[in-house]
Amino acid sequence: SEEFAEQPEDPLPPPPLPPPPPPPPPPPPPAASVLPQSPSTPSFHLSQIDARFVDPSIGLLMPPLQTPSNLAVFCDHNYTVEDTVHQRKRIQQLEEQVEKLRKKLKTAQQRCRRQERQIEKLREIVQFQKEKDILAGKGYVILPNDYFEVVEVPA
Repeated sequence: SEEFAEQPEDPLPPPPLPPPPPPPPPPPPPAASVLPQSPSTPSFHLSQIDARFVDPSIGLLMPPLQTPSNLAVFCDHNYTVEDTVHQRKRIQQLEEQVEKLRKKLKTAQQRCRRQERQIEKLREIVQFQKEKDILAGKGYVILPNDYFEVVEVPA
């Protein structure tokens, strides 16, 4: 089997070479003869890879199955711990924001109910005044003082 050499532009020193592998198994299909290697991954032979983690149809390394024994490893990385802490903090902020908005909504609904009661009272007053004026047969006009001179008529 073949190995990819480190990229010359990679600033990291090449990783130490692994001990020589045991004799290789029968040659794999041509598409799966070499695994791509990232600059941070040490060189290795296909014979060192457990066959359960290689997809035979494409010859690529598959992620390991998450079993109870190795699940803690997946959740134990720094980035997942930081994400969890960040998510908890964000959830707490959102819960506080929801509480503030609920209080605002409650006060707005109270204000709205008060205004609706005031409007209803004013409507009742206007209706009562209209009925009273119709029954009495008289209406009122309110004019400003500076329009006319008020003259008293003796009764």
